[in-house]
Amino acid sequence: MSSLDEQTREWCEPGSGFDFELTGYKFGGAPIDDIETAQAILATVNQPCPKYIAVKALTILQTRTKNRPETGEDLSLKMDVFTQGLLDYPSDIVVAVCKTWAEQNTWFPSWFELKTLLDDRLRKRLRMQEAIQEFLAPSTTTQFRTLIGR
Repeated sequence: MSSLDEQTREWCEPGSGFDFELTGYKFGGAPIDDIETAQAILATVNQPCPKYIAVKALTILQTRTKNRPETGEDLSLKMDVFTQGLLDYPSDIVVAVCKTWAEQNTWFPSWFELKTLLDDRLRKRLRMQEAIQEFLAPSTTTQFRTLIGR
């Protein structure tokens, strides 16, 4: 993926300093076989997490962190809701986020905290996939910009 150049937005805020965010990638080109291989790899690793992996990662997270007192029904409902949310993410990201949270925090996370970390990890991968797809099948906007030289 060395032909993918990161595109970022940078800014400096008084008091908090310099910061940046990844806005996408610009694809520099490569042999078509390599591009298609990269596209296939990204499509494979971005598949939704199987339920059994989500349940296992969440159970390990729940075991390794402190939880507020809950009834069995509340805990079961919470675990079901979290599991359903995790199914939208690739399994390696689910496992990594749950493991990292348990290593760096004492308490079980809120869904917002977990989702923020999941989205951060997934964002870069999706932007790579978008750049490759755009290269293989440019949108009308990209074709127009190329045509007019912008």
